[in-house]
Amino acid sequence: MKVAKITLQGGPISDELLSAVVKLFSTEDFTTEVVVKHIVVGLSDQTREVLKYAEEEARGFKHNYIGTEHLLLGLIREEESVAAKVLQSMGVELNKVRSAVEFIIGRGDRLVQGEIAFTPRSKKVLELALDEARQLNHEYVGPEHILLGLIREGGIAAGVFESLGVHLEKARNAVLKGVST
Repeated sequence: MKVAKITLQGGPISDELLSAVVKLFSTEDFTTEVVVKHIVVGLSDQTREVLKYAEEEARGFKHNYIGTEHLLLGLIREEESVAAKVLQSMGVELNKVRSAVEFIIGRGDRLVQGEIAFTPRSKKVLELALDEARQLNHEYVGPEHILLGLIREGGIAAGVFESLGVHLEKARNAVLKGVST
């Protein structure tokens, strides 16, 4: 198994660096660690699954990007995490979210070939997820951190939450409670 280490000395993560980190995290050949201000943070296996599912959802909608809505769908599909359990407890279901995404954005008109890039907002969500993990003194970025990042950033995912009657602050508190037990 290969190990990749990337050291960041504060400041925001550039789009290029974040894309490289996510790409490394998403491969099974690497155990990747990101060192942020001397704190080592890696992606959990559940998070790798979330990112894989997010890409599958984007392709399923024939979208040529991975947006916050696709990250949300990925979180729901990974059913074992704290994030998935919080979403389930709030009545956020896969079919409802897919319907909301289709209503808000629609579907593309052709199959997507090749790599799919993260939108600026979804990159920001991943950056916020890393920040959440760091603030909670966790040594990994888990799906719960991505959900916290989605809540902080907003975007299409926040619109989907609102359309389903989910209160963002309640969701945030439920995630924080879930990671503290």
